[in-house]
Amino acid sequence: MKKLLGSFIAAALISSVIHISDSSSSASAASSAVLSLRTDEQIVELDTDPVIKNGNPFLPVYMLREWSGMKLKWDQKSRSVTVWSDGEQYVMKNGSRTVVNGEKKITLDTAVYIVHGRAMIPASLLEQITGAEVEWDKDLQAIMVKSNGKRPIAVADNRPDVKLFGMDEKDGVFEGLVLEAAGKRHKYNWETPLSWKDVPQMTVQDLNKDGKSEVVVILNQGSGTGLHVQEIHVVNPVNFKEIPVESLEDTIKKRVSTQLKKDGDMLHVTVDIKGSQNNVNMHIPDFDYVDQTEMGFGAVMYYAVENNKLVLRTGGNVSISAFIGDLEITYGLNNGQYVAEKVQFIPFEEYKQYIQEQ
Repeated sequence: MKKLLGSFIAAALISSVIHISDSSSSASAASSAVLSLRTDEQIVELDTDPVIKNGNPFLPVYMLREWSGMKLKWDQKSRSVTVWSDGEQYVMKNGSRTVVNGEKKITLDTAVYIVHGRAMIPASLLEQITGAEVEWDKDLQAIMVKSNGKRPIAVADNRPDVKLFGMDEKDGVFEGLVLEAAGKRHKYNWETPLSWKDVPQMTVQDLNKDGKSEVVVILNQGSGTGLHVQEIHVVNPVNFKEIPVESLEDTIKKRVSTQLKKDGDMLHVTVDIKGSQNNVNMHIPDFDYVDQTEMGFGAVMYYAVENNKLVLRTGGNVSISAFIGDLEITYGLNNGQYVAEKVQFIPFEEYKQYIQEQ
C-alpha cells in the first residue's frame, strides 16, 4: 500500500494535488474508475461509489453525515454543499475548484462535481476537513480511510443517535471505545479488533421492563474455524454506568455439569443443569474421536436480544472441532447484575434422535 495523500500547505491559498499511478489516470476527463471504500477496515456500502477521475480519487461527501462533529447541508439554489467540522465551515459548489473555508480559500486540482444527486469531493479535501488519513490500496482497488475516531464503528440498529467510536488503535486493535448517546459521550477501556469481519453490534432495548432503555453492545473478539468469541456490555445511556453481566464461566460453574464417556464407537453424553427439568442424556453411535471427559463451551458464542431479553448461545464441543449442540442462557436482572435466569442445552437436529427418555 502506498501513501496517497500528503500534508496541505498552511496558507490562505492551498493547492491540493493528488495523482495515483494507475492505468485509469491516463483516461480522458470524462472517464473514471470505480473503487470500493473501507473506513477503519470496515467495508462501507454507499449508493454512489468512490471513483478515480483525472487521476484523483473522489468520494461522496454524504459519507460524512454520521461522522462525529460533522454537519452537512445542501443548497439547491446555489448548487452548493456546506460542511461544518469542529467549528470550521467549508462551502463547495458544483463545478468549482474553490472551497471557501471562512476567510481562506482552498484551490482543488479537480472541481467538485455531482453525480446521481451526490456531491463528489477529492479525497484530499476529506483529509483537510476531518483530519482522517487516506491511502490507496491497489490490490484491493479500494480507498482506505483511517478516521482517527471520527467515524463510528457501530450505530445502534434502532437508535441512530447511539454510536460507538474506536479510539487508541494499536496493532490492529482499538484499545478504547467511546459510546455516544443523545449527544453525550463516555470512554470505556473495552477492546475490539479493527477488522471488517468483526464489526460490533448495538441495540437499545428495555431489558429491565422498567420503561427505561439500556444500550447493548456486542463486541466480536475473534473468529475463525471453530471459533467465534463475543463480549457483552450493557450500559445505562443516561449516566453511562455499565451494568454487569454474569460471565459464561461463572454460569457454567454454578449451573452446568457435563460428562462424556466412550464405549467403543458409542458416545454417552450427560448434561445436568441445576434447577432445570431439561437435563439431557444421549447415546450417539459411530462417534470416533473424543479427546475430553467434559463438554467444552465458549469457543463459539453469540449474544442477542430477543423479546427484550439478553440471550447467549454457545456451542458445546466434545472435541476441538466437533460440536453437538448449543447451551442457551437467558439473563435477567438480579441485584443490579444480569445473571442466568434460564439455562438449557439444545442438541443439534441430527443428534436429537439419540436423546434417551428420562
